[in-house]
Amino acid sequence: MSLCVVMTGNPVEGFEVIGPFKQPHYASEWADEWLDDLDWWVLPLKHEEEIQNETQENRTRTGA
Repeated sequence: MSLCVVMTGNPVEGFEVIGPFKQPHYASEWADEWLDDLDWWVLPLKHEEEIQNETQENRTRTGA
């Protein structure tokens, strides 16, 4: 299961985050139906530990 959210908005007026959804295609289907007049993006949710592990892996690869 890969949880994700739908994000809409812009830096000037602000953003809205909707979800979570159990799968990206559920988020896309929902956004297609309910946000048809707005720009939107489906973004994955990541656990904090997953992000820390990715950061450490990137540092190891780059020698930082």
